Amino acid sequence: MDFHRFARLAIAGIFAASVFAGSLAQTPARTGKAPFPTGQKKPSVRQQQEGMVNGEVKIYAAKLKLTTAQQTKVRAILIQRLDTMVAIVNDKNMPDKEKSAKYFHARDVSYEKIAKVLTPTQRKKWDAMRRLDPISTRDSKKPKGGH
Repeated sequence: MDFHRFARLAIAGIFAASVFAGSLAQTPARTGKAPFPTGQKKPSVRQQQEGMVNGEVKIYAAKLKLTTAQQTKVRAILIQRLDTMVAIVNDKNMPDKEKSAKYFHARDVSYEKIAKVLTPTQRKKWDAMRRLDPISTRDSKKPKGGH
């Protein structure tokens, strides 16, 4: 499997819970509405990505009981992770092996940053959530040459 396909699958996996939970309740068949209101354009890729980040923040907020300030900080961390991952995936000059290492390093760094925003009680729940997530328990190697 080439790295680009793998990266797309990994990003989808990271956000799958939020997308799946929302999609069950909001499908056009269930709401009786068209997927996009008349005259409204389909969201851009960036808008879709930020929508997934917002969904991830909602999940974390509910499970960890994040304050509004914490949600803002977590969202900023996730947007930074998104930007880093998109840049890695789009780098045509980087070998796939290096992309993979940097991609997972960016994910791990974001998890560490989020942990620093949390209270000790929230951090215990966060650590438990990470252990249950098969994507986040994957062994990752730090890339050579820094971030």
